[in-house]
Amino acid sequence: MSVLVLADHDNASLKPATLNAITAAAKLGEVHVLVAGQDCDGAAKAAAAVAGVAKVLKADAAPYRNPLAENVAPLVAKLAAGYSHVLSAATTVGKNIMPRVAATLDVQQISAILTVESADTFVRPIYAGNALATVQSKDAIKVITVRGTAFAPAATTGGSAAIEALCRRPECVGVGETGLDYFKEHAPRAAQLESFYWQLDLARRLDKPVVVHCRDAWQDTARILAEFQGVRGVMHCYTYGPAELEPFLAAGFCISFSGVVTYPRNDENRAAAALVPEERLLVETDSPFLAPQAARGRRNEPAFVRHVLDTLARVRGADVGELARATSRNAAALFGLP
Repeated sequence: MSVLVLADHDNASLKPATLNAITAAAKLGEVHVLVAGQDCDGAAKAAAAVAGVAKVLKADAAPYRNPLAENVAPLVAKLAAGYSHVLSAATTVGKNIMPRVAATLDVQQISAILTVESADTFVRPIYAGNALATVQSKDAIKVITVRGTAFAPAATTGGSAAIEALCRRPECVGVGETGLDYFKEHAPRAAQLESFYWQLDLARRLDKPVVVHCRDAWQDTARILAEFQGVRGVMHCYTYGPAELEPFLAAGFCISFSGVVTYPRNDENRAAAALVPEERLLVETDSPFLAPQAARGRRNEPAFVRHVLDTLARVRGADVGELARATSRNAAALFGLP
C-alpha cells in the first residue's frame, strides 16, 4: 500500500506536525508526501530528506500559495485515487482541507487519530477528548487527520525520495551501486535487504539498469534478483567463480570483471571470466580500489582497465582489441550511452 501525506508547510520548510503525520503514515505503507504551494522547492526538498519518505509530489503554482481548501482539496482528491490512505496533520490546514477531500471522495473522514491499530482500524478521541473510540473504516480510500502529539516526529534526514529524484534525471543512466555486503557489514543485514529491495523496485519503475554489489552474499543476492525478473543490470566487480555465475546470467545480468581477475591466486574468478557470453561481458577498475596485479600498491585509475582486458583476452583466447570493442558495445547498450 502507498500512503499520501499532505504536507503542512510555509513553502520554505515543513511545519513540525507534518513529521508526526509521516510517522503515522509509515505504519500503513510506503509514504509519499504532497507539497502544494508556490515557490515551494524548500519545503519539497525538506520532505524528500525525511526518513521514511519514498517520494515527494510537488504542485508548484500560484493557486496553492496559500493552503485554501477550495484550491488544494480538488488536487488531493484527484491524487487520492492512487492511494489506500490520505493523511494530514490535524492542524488548521488539515482540518480545513481534509473534510472537503473526504466529501469529494464520498468517504467518512477519521479525525485526530492517536494510534494505528491496523490498515483499517484506528483509535481517536471522542467527547472532547474525554473518551477514546476504536474505529474501523471499510472505505476504499481512508481520509485521516493525525493528532501530532500522539506520534513521534519522523527524522528529518534519511529519506529515499531524494535518491529517487536524482535517479529520475535523464542524465542518470542507472540505479546504484546497491546490493549486499556481508563481509564488512557496516549496516545491519535487515537494513541492507530493505535498501536493496527498494532500489531494485526503483530500477524497475524507472526502467533503468541497476549496478549490484555483492560480497559474501551471493545466495541472497541471487534469490532477490530472481524476484525481479525483467530488471536489467550488471554484477559489479564480480569476484566469484563459475559455481556462483549461473543465477546472475539466468537473471539476464551482465558480469563485470575488475583488477581482482588479474591476481595470481584467483583462478576461480578467471575460470568464470572464460564462461561469460561475450554479449554479457563488461570490464571496470573499481577505482580507486583493487588495482590490477601490474599496479598493486598504487591508486587504481581507469587507464588500468587495460590490464583487466589483457587477462580476459588471455583466458578467453580472444583478441584484446576485439574484446575492448565488445565490452564497450555492451556498456553502451546496457546504460543507453551514445
